[in-house]
Amino acid sequence: MVKSHGKNPGEIRTGSSLTVFTADRASMADDNAAFRPCNMNYQNPGNFRLWMGCDNYKGILAWQTYGQKLERGPADAAVDMKAWVDANHPGFLENPPI
Repeated sequence: MVKSHGKNPGEIRTGSSLTVFTADRASMADDNAAFRPCNMNYQNPGNFRLWMGCDNYKGILAWQTYGQKLERGPADAAVDMKAWVDANHPGFLENPPI
């Protein structure tokens, strides 16, 4: 359920999320594989955020995220992404809090 903060405060709309993982059939069929490469796509519709100043507009945001499973973890991540994470979240890649 999604609570609206727009023109009709308190209005409840249903919402849903979808995560899809895709992988190559050959890698999935290998019972001895410790790692199976895959791609991920996440979608989630939601309300306009208050900070956007769209209170009088009807509609939703469609949040989308795409990703790829990394066999060696952060070592396989793009260099510029690792640099950004290190600059903005020092120590996260070495010891993530999850």
